[in-house]
Amino acid sequence: MMSSNHLKLNLGCGKRMIPGFVNVDKYGSPELKFDLETFPWPWDDNSVEQIMMIHVMEHLGRDPEIFLSIMKELYPVVSG
Repeated sequence: MMSSNHLKLNLGCGKRMIPGFVNVDKYGSPELKFDLETFPWPWDDNSVEQIMMIHVMEHLGRDPEIFLSIMKELYPVVSG
């Protein structure tokens, strides 16, 4: 699992890399190549300060179970 107190994630970044964020995508050349429809995600609970998902959700979770699993992964990783 990946952990950090101030981790910022740009999930489904595509070619849009954001400085200061860990850019994550299944395709291309992000810092972390990861399929967001694969579970569990590699981040610890309460380890992420901020998540950016720009034009991403419409491409994920076509199956309702996968969409709900994505929501279940997002909530616990973001620190309160």
